[in-house]
Amino acid sequence: MSNFFLCPLLCLTFVFFVFPSSYSLAKNKRIIRVLTYNVWYGFTKEKARKTDWLSYVKSLNTDIVALQELNTYTKERLAEDARALGHPYSVLLKESGFSTGITSRFPINDIKKVFSGYHHGMLSCKTGGMYVYVVHLHPGHWEIRHREIDILLKEVRRHKPKDSVLLVGDFNTFSHRDQNYYDKETDLIPFFKSLDERWKSNRNLRDEKLDFSHIERIEEANFVDLVAMKRKVFLGTFPTKLRLAEDNGPSRRLDYFFANETLSERCIKAEYLVNSLTDILSDHYPAIAEFN
Repeated sequence: MSNFFLCPLLCLTFVFFVFPSSYSLAKNKRIIRVLTYNVWYGFTKEKARKTDWLSYVKSLNTDIVALQELNTYTKERLAEDARALGHPYSVLLKESGFSTGITSRFPINDIKKVFSGYHHGMLSCKTGGMYVYVVHLHPGHWEIRHREIDILLKEVRRHKPKDSVLLVGDFNTFSHRDQNYYDKETDLIPFFKSLDERWKSNRNLRDEKLDFSHIERIEEANFVDLVAMKRKVFLGTFPTKLRLAEDNGPSRRLDYFFANETLSERCIKAEYLVNSLTDILSDHYPAIAEFN
């Protein structure tokens, strides 16, 4: 185990009591708690963090967990993690590349796996009384993300107004609700310019500006940004402090919960879990939401 992990691990017990205290109470049967987490390369990098990650997520008493970057995962491996979280049900999108997955306390039905038109693919299902879409959009091209949004919005139009629908995960794009913060961040545009120059296939910037229209289109389809609705201050979800030796650019918000009107009215909490433990469990911070 590297020295990088020694100090946080020594304080592990203390951290569990401090940070997730509002989630460590006995499970309220009238509340459904949903977590989303991009776990960074399926724990194939910095492997020592996996045990701590499982312990932390278990302490949150989640009902549904949406996961991104399940690299090298098999359905058996995801099922094993799910059981460690107290979830008897799980579904993996695929067993290659950057996979997504979902675990749940509740049966998982109406499972759909779509690959055509998506860079990583799209997993959707019904569990806990809601239709859940586990999102991981293209990491580096605004135009490809728009094509993915086209497919996603066409799919969600099949739902009836009374259905509870949740779009959750790593959208890899920017919200106009955060524009005031981004306008003050002088290093953000230069960072993406250098990134686009380094990777010629990428186009993070649209006309040398951040593209806010992906999220605007989702909201125009009557989906609510739950964290933005509930928050008091801006918090970014990427990068964390896990990869300090690398230049991953300024903090930005890439991970979201979007609920349709029916589900958003049931939302009682939505926030990012930013603390000294989640600083090092992945390169993304998790987000959690609670629903009546």
